[in-house]
Amino acid sequence: MYRIDRMRRDYERFTAAEGYAIGFHVGNDVYLAMLDKIPRRFTKLQKECSKNGGTMGLYINVKSKKAKNELLKKAVKVGTLEDITDEKYNKGVMFEKLVYELNDQEFRGKDAVPFYQSGDITINGKEIQVKYERARICYDTTLTKLKKGA
Repeated sequence: MYRIDRMRRDYERFTAAEGYAIGFHVGNDVYLAMLDKIPRRFTKLQKECSKNGGTMGLYINVKSKKAKNELLKKAVKVGTLEDITDEKYNKGVMFEKLVYELNDQEFRGKDAVPFYQSGDITINGKEIQVKYERARICYDTTLTKLKKGA
């Protein structure tokens, strides 16, 4: 089994998310696609730098034109890049704030609640993980710790 498939399987085993709000931009427009699962073709492995432990990370990978065109079929325009650009927070946090606003919920700010405890937002009774373009899904070391404790 490839490492990416093992990490995806382990992530699916431990995640509290029941769905995903995937954000991406095309030109200046920002889009939101709601997915039940993150397809393998929209993920990649990336080795972290040594200051982050040098471990492997599982990431969202929707930067390519092909990936964006496929997601556009399931997406709705929710704003512009200006809407998610902020000096204090990165685009991922600002996109999450936008998702909260679109669902008439108060943004709780950048939090550190791990993926195995809850989603980022509850929509229609479902725990939803919010991810923007190249966001990290999880670390290999986190999954190893979870497996040891299971």
